[in-house]
Amino acid sequence: MSSTKQATTAGTEETAVAPRSLWRNLAFQTLWVGTSASTLGVSVADIAYPLAILAITRSPALAGLFAAVQSLGMLAAGLPAGVLADRYDSRTIVIVAEAARAGVTAVVAMALIAGWRSVPLLFTAAALLGAGQAVRSAAGLLLQYLPAQAAMLTLAAAEAAGVAYCSTRRELWQARWPGEPA
Repeated sequence: MSSTKQATTAGTEETAVAPRSLWRNLAFQTLWVGTSASTLGVSVADIAYPLAILAITRSPALAGLFAAVQSLGMLAAGLPAGVLADRYDSRTIVIVAEAARAGVTAVVAMALIAGWRSVPLLFTAAALLGAGQAVRSAAGLLLQYLPAQAAMLTLAAAEAAGVAYCSTRRELWQARWPGEPA
């Protein structure tokens, strides 16, 4: 770590500690890799689940309902997730939430591989995945490693990535079903 000296108004010098580079912060790197892997998995699932529902039912409406159920799960868990985030360790919350989401996905994958194609199972998974996302987001663990200005930039970049993802998803939908509203 490097330090710099700053003059104060009284003429004395104080030592200010420069923020540690995130590239050298193992805890941040571990969290960043885990969060990136989780985001990739969620992005794939957001496309795969509706396609599985479409393959089972041949109903675009039911495929679209998946996102609505997932959003309702997120909405229903929002306030309780905030209470959890205020009372318990953020790291533990993130680990438990991500493990639960991975478990839900594993159960769905095993059911589909075994030939048990159940729309109620997929909608239950949607609600649980949405609730898990709310709990994970409430913990806000990633931002505690960043200085205030970097945290604002990170949130802005995450929002931009979400907009880009929605845009790409819309284009994929329109490429597959031309003329259909996305």
